[in-house]
Amino acid sequence: MTLSKNTADQIVAAVAADTACQKAIVPNPTLETLADWTSPGASLVLEFGGLAGGVRNFAMIMRGLGPGDPVFDERICLGIAAVTIKAIHKAMRARQISGVASCSGIHRVHWGVEHEATWIRTTDDGEYVFDWHSTLRLKDPRISKATDWMVSANAINYVFFNGFN
Repeated sequence: MTLSKNTADQIVAAVAADTACQKAIVPNPTLETLADWTSPGASLVLEFGGLAGGVRNFAMIMRGLGPGDPVFDERICLGIAAVTIKAIHKAMRARQISGVASCSGIHRVHWGVEHEATWIRTTDDGEYVFDWHSTLRLKDPRISKATDWMVSANAINYVFFNGFN
């Protein structure tokens, strides 16, 4: 049950290159600038604490957006999972990702909060989760073993990821 650094690199590269992923993941400065109400270092705390997407959701709600609004739906965890899955499938068909057998969404309820992310099954049947909503960084999702993600434990930011054994 391994996820190699190389496979993770290919997955992140496929998502980062996709325009729909860029639109859904990267914060829109006119809509949800977190700097409006946080200190400059707060975005790092939100990214590495896995809270960036939740704070953006709150900011969108405070601006009057909600379920059913196309912008809101695209930028919440469900929307981000949908576009990342599509980008990964496209890259898999183009043989730009090795070591991945399948990709889908994964859902959890933890501490009463529902959350969706991108589930990967490797060719050796390992199960991993890439969570771009938690960081809102195209090139820095949090990565977990699926069993850990279900209980919100042991995630590592991609920038520190060296592979799972």
